[in-house]
Amino acid sequence: MQTFTQPGIFINHVSSRELTKLAQRGQDGLILDEQLVAALEAGSWHLPAGVNNRIVLPVHGRDQTELRQRAEKLTLCGENVWVQVPVMTAGQFNQSLIAELLAEGVPLVVDGVASKQQVYHLLTIARETTTPLLMIFCPAMSRYDAIVGLALAHLLSQVQVISPVRTVAEYWLSHNLQFDGVIVNHQQLTALHRLVASAAGQTCNVHTHQEYELVLG
Repeated sequence: MQTFTQPGIFINHVSSRELTKLAQRGQDGLILDEQLVAALEAGSWHLPAGVNNRIVLPVHGRDQTELRQRAEKLTLCGENVWVQVPVMTAGQFNQSLIAELLAEGVPLVVDGVASKQQVYHLLTIARETTTPLLMIFCPAMSRYDAIVGLALAHLLSQVQVISPVRTVAEYWLSHNLQFDGVIVNHQQLTALHRLVASAAGQTCNVHTHQEYELVLG
């Protein structure tokens, strides 16, 4: 799997209108919005040819059975498709769901990871396969648990970790903690590109922070 010199960028809530344009810009990951995923699942819309980015399809369901059925159907939409499932459903850890999908070879994104204990349990599952696993750490996760969780996750080559960012401070924190990627929305993308370009080879400073805080916030 790819290793990033700077956190890779994942764009959230991508619509059909934005998909091709963002793909041509070379974004690492495109997380499709729920309406587009529903259209894809219903067969009324298909992924455009030539889109080679990681396409992340969020899946929701009332229980693990429904999540599994939807995930197994959507993973057939393309070789670059990753299915996103929650780490918990109805207060229960989705252990069997995640284990079965990884065993079937479904590239998986697990959302809402909130503690180092959850990271440990996910890695216990992941080490039994070579299927790629991408964890999304919850913004409310404690700094200590994030540091420990990242260190554990990076012990397995098929596992990567990303996190949503809302401000430039959170972006730099993700970079310094060695997250493999960050999640932003489409409106934040231009400002984030400017930030990365202007700060190449530099450390974060007050001027940089002041210039981009309002745009990313």
